[in-house]
Amino acid sequence: MTMPNPPTRSHEKLLFLGSGAVLLGALIIGLAREQHWGQRFLNLRLVAANASGIKPGQAVQISGMQVGQVRSLEMLPNAKVQVKFQIDERFAPLVGPRSTASQGQQGLVGEHFLVVSPDPQPWPVSLEKHGMRDTTLPYEQPPAISSLMVDLHQTQKALQATLNNTTKLTAEDVPDTLREIRNTLGSVDKLSGVLQRETAATAPTLRKTLTQISATGASAEATSNRAQQVLEQTQPILVNTLKELQQLSSISRKLLQLLVGIGGLEEAPKDR
Repeated sequence: MTMPNPPTRSHEKLLFLGSGAVLLGALIIGLAREQHWGQRFLNLRLVAANASGIKPGQAVQISGMQVGQVRSLEMLPNAKVQVKFQIDERFAPLVGPRSTASQGQQGLVGEHFLVVSPDPQPWPVSLEKHGMRDTTLPYEQPPAISSLMVDLHQTQKALQATLNNTTKLTAEDVPDTLREIRNTLGSVDKLSGVLQRETAATAPTLRKTLTQISATGASAEATSNRAQQVLEQTQPILVNTLKELQQLSSISRKLLQLLVGIGGLEEAPKDR
């Protein structure tokens, strides 16, 4: 009975080389995916006052979705930083002349990312004809954390001073105010008692006076009614009396004139 021949060294070498080739291929494929080999991008730029929060490989988002990444940072002669980034060809039509760049962050201590505001253009737009190729987008510089902390500290100090003043004012004024309120309530209570006693004492006299006033009013009304009736009854008599007096006055005046004329006639013959 013959035994099988053991594997040769050449077979082991081929197996080792094959495994290495597979691992190398997987590594190359992973690196190609990471570096987006074979994909086309819309290249854009921005200029920032400083590179705080920006680094190569950082994600670029539009509407909360990752659409590209930061490629490189370059110091300019004026000490500003030029940031080059790219947008995947599929999302290139979402960038337009009104697009701006800013910086975002996941939560308070999360990773920073670059945000591009959308300005959709008509689809499809090829990269060769895209009007935003190699364009510098306006960049909204985020506020410095140090200045925010200083402002927060100043606000906290002002708030604490306000609280201290309020506490001091409350401690000084509130007891005096409560004391004055209690004194006022006591005075009101005393005045209420005095009014109640005076009302009880003067109530009978007041009721009697009101009764007399009511009776006097009724009597005056009755007298007025009687006077009106008498006036209505005597008005025709008064009118007739006035007419008779007028006629009597006219007759007396004529009689007087007649007597005066007679006296003149008697004096005339004597003069002759």
